[in-house]
Amino acid sequence: MSEITSNTLQIEFFNSEVITWTRWVKRFEGAFTLVGWDQGLKAKALLHYIGNAVYNTLCDKSGADDPYTMTYDVICAKLKELYEPTVLEIAESYRFYTRKQEQGESVQAYANALNKLSVNCDFKEHAKRALRDQFVMLYKQQFQWSSRQKNFLL
Repeated sequence: MSEITSNTLQIEFFNSEVITWTRWVKRFEGAFTLVGWDQGLKAKALLHYIGNAVYNTLCDKSGADDPYTMTYDVICAKLKELYEPTVLEIAESYRFYTRKQEQGESVQAYANALNKLSVNCDFKEHAKRALRDQFVMLYKQQFQWSSRQKNFLL
């Protein structure tokens, strides 16, 4: 079994356009554990590794509170509130069911977009069926449109 000898934490700064807060903080915690730093440094390390833009946002939203006086859990809760606000399930379902394949969008890219939209819809065990149904409806509509065009041209 190999040992990890580096005590340098190497992780990208948090970028909400690339990864969700929950996923990023799990990666941060895993990397923090790997390097074996003292748990007392966790909040300070987090404040460093969130990056400048996120740190500035945290400071702006915290008012007079200095982030360096906050506990790790408080910082995480504030950042989760900022970057993963509670969503309305019905609004997310609407976005899912009204998402159409864009011009030039590959089937795989469309499937990935639907899959991402389905995360907040609370489909649970019906997620695969909902995704399948969206494909069926999309291609049914495209087939009907194609048939109408042919009939119009005749």
